[in-house]
Amino acid sequence: GIAPAGGGSPKGSAEAAVELDSVLPVRAEKFANVGVYLSTASDADLQTVVSPPDATGWPQTNYPVSYCLRVALREEWWHHQFAVRDLAVLETR
Repeated sequence: GIAPAGGGSPKGSAEAAVELDSVLPVRAEKFANVGVYLSTASDADLQTVVSPPDATGWPQTNYPVSYCLRVALREEWWHHQFAVRDLAVLETR
């Protein structure tokens, strides 16, 4: 599997803000790791049920790896949609 960086859930505060230049390499590495995992994962691997990495965070439920990947891909798609929308607004200013 792919372990979370820092081993916990983001807490979301103004103090946690980071520069984009420091986030992009980490993000690229995480997605490269997903690609490597998917290139070798079997159907059985994708159906393996995993536990949340942070027992105090959300979700509190175990899920199959395939479900977790779908969530990540859907979130990525929505982030892209918002970025395209926001860029279009900024370009009209």
